[in-house]
Amino acid sequence: MNRSLGFLGVSGSCLAFAVALCAQDTQHPPAWEQLPGPGCAAVTEWNSYTPPAPCTQAQVSDWLSDVTHWRAERRIRVGYDGALYNEPALKWTQSSFVQPQMMIHDR
Repeated sequence: MNRSLGFLGVSGSCLAFAVALCAQDTQHPPAWEQLPGPGCAAVTEWNSYTPPAPCTQAQVSDWLSDVTHWRAERRIRVGYDGALYNEPALKWTQSSFVQPQMMIHDR
């Protein structure tokens, strides 16, 4: 009896965690590793010769505010604060756009 209650508790916790992972409060959720553009600019087929419909300024503004909200939420979730950009020892990286690097095996 005690084992079945433990199993139900664990499975219930897993279910609650899975539901929380699937929760999205954005209208444009990411597709795999990419953030999709506004729906009005979507191309349906790769070989389509018809251009996508032009987006209105309101649609683009809605999409941009949604993506901005999504990015801010992700920064909060990972605990990002940007303090390393103000670290004096790392300031040189903001002006050095080419950083040649060599592997120890290179000759």
